[in-house]
Amino acid sequence: MLNRFRRNIEKYINTIALTLAKTGVKPWSISLTGLIIIILASIWLVYGPAPNPLAISILLFIVGNLMDALDGPLARATNQVTRWGSYIDSMIDRLGEAIYILALGYTGIVRWDLAYIYIATSILISYSRSKGESVGVDMAGVGLMERAERIIGISAILVLYMLIGLDTLLPLTIIITLNIITIFQRSIHIYSSLRRS
Repeated sequence: MLNRFRRNIEKYINTIALTLAKTGVKPWSISLTGLIIIILASIWLVYGPAPNPLAISILLFIVGNLMDALDGPLARATNQVTRWGSYIDSMIDRLGEAIYILALGYTGIVRWDLAYIYIATSILISYSRSKGESVGVDMAGVGLMERAERIIGISAILVLYMLIGLDTLLPLTIIITLNIITIFQRSIHIYSSLRRS
């Protein structure tokens, strides 16, 4: 859904990646750093000092996820693109997202049942893409809620929760609904593509 916007900022991301490449930073270290930052965001959310640990937690969550925008371009810039790297990057992305959502459930910011459903639908979105690509279907840009859209959505909900006390029930339910629609969109796309081939 954000592919057009992503293409507009791609040149800036690539510039940063080229700068990092000159320092000798490895793509996997960027991915791992992002995960560590998200874990710190989760810990701060649960155990951070009063009165408002959420602000710093949101900032860390956003920074950690921004790292995901760099590891791929860095791998390409340093000619270190591998299937193993792609696998690890995907696993780290899912793990970081799940850990933070669980922290939101633990603190009561979101309901536990919605946290579990969000995680399940998020994983299914990722799985549908990987499975589609494994059978030769181009999955780029397919579906409403790719990872970037989900991260932006969760971040926006948290900012509004912090600023105006937004009840997270309805907006998170909307995101979950869009996740489910995305799963169906990708499944239909895979089915249609395989029928044509």
